[in-house]
Amino acid sequence: MIAISNPTRPVYTTILVCNAVGISSLNLLIVGLLSRLNDQLASKISLRIFKLVELVSLVALILAIYAGAGVKQTANNYGKNSFSKAAALIFLAVYIASVGLYLAMLTRISQIMPDERRLLVAIGIACPLILARLIYSIVYDFGAGLFWSSIFGNVTLYLCVAVLEEIGVTVTTLGIGITLNQLPKPVVAYTIDEEMHDSAPVHERHGKGP
Repeated sequence: MIAISNPTRPVYTTILVCNAVGISSLNLLIVGLLSRLNDQLASKISLRIFKLVELVSLVALILAIYAGAGVKQTANNYGKNSFSKAAALIFLAVYIASVGLYLAMLTRISQIMPDERRLLVAIGIACPLILARLIYSIVYDFGAGLFWSSIFGNVTLYLCVAVLEEIGVTVTTLGIGITLNQLPKPVVAYTIDEEMHDSAPVHERHGKGP
């Protein structure tokens, strides 16, 4: 509504940046939940993979923000340029990587605590919604008319294919997440030598007399 009542470049830029942040947040939310599940696995997936996915998502966010704020725009092509296209493809790649990690978790479901398995349901519901949100952005970035624009396009389409998806993912993941218990902190294992060292008198540890 603000874009209609106040159609200025700063408002349009804000909308584009918020859209980029929203997509990035959805992807990182799923990666974060998968990372929580990964902590419970006996055969863990390398943490470097999760860090890499997060880093790539950050790169896509930076490109998307620059596409909306740092590039010269035209009235009929606002927010659509090579940077926005690159960001959309990278966001899609992050989504595909997240789905791959999700499928890997399903193959290790027996290693996940029963209560925590509800997160797999939440992620399973969220993935199609995120895909719909990504498709909405990709269709506009790669040639669709203003009908698909988040600024000048059809409001009903934007609501049904973008806004409701983001709300659905947030409500689903938070709704299931708040029902989970806090994970126990990892127990630090000591060797016999370390335990004997910790229990020895102070003057013996330092090799000095009283």
